[in-house]
Amino acid sequence: MGLLDQLLGGGVGDAAKDPQVAAVPEAVLRRLLPVVLGLLADRRGPGAAAVVPPGAVQAPVAAPALGDLGGLAGLLARFSRHGHGPLASSWVRRGANEALAPEIVAEVLGAQELAAIAAHAGVGEEEARHGLAVLLPAVVDHFTPTGELPARAELLTRLTDYEKRLPR
Repeated sequence: MGLLDQLLGGGVGDAAKDPQVAAVPEAVLRRLLPVVLGLLADRRGPGAAAVVPPGAVQAPVAAPALGDLGGLAGLLARFSRHGHGPLASSWVRRGANEALAPEIVAEVLGAQELAAIAAHAGVGEEEARHGLAVLLPAVVDHFTPTGELPARAELLTRLTDYEKRLPR
């Protein structure tokens, strides 16, 4: 069973009963999932994730790769720099994930990046904001099962393997 199926079917706690999850159409989540996986991957080369580049928190998302955030570490750093570090950390550590409000997605990613993500996924910006609010906590949690960030190579392998299993 895939991550999205678990999320929609309640396999990750009571997520399917969560009004935030129920409010986002399944089709939107399915279109955004590959984009989220791409954001978490850092495919810029060996050692790229070892240090989050200073510009990663302000660099626009470049279509089609959408990987200019510095991967998972860069995304988490961006949440921290916007004052939402404890929120993002709750998705990594073991235990319950704190909910992510769509407004925080817009704040952290910014209008330009959110528009690029929405366009890449083929959804509206409001749908993207709400869908990312559902997916980011669940996906980050899924790919950090030990409560810590995995090594770059391990994360990239797991993300790539997962992407290969997604329906085309």
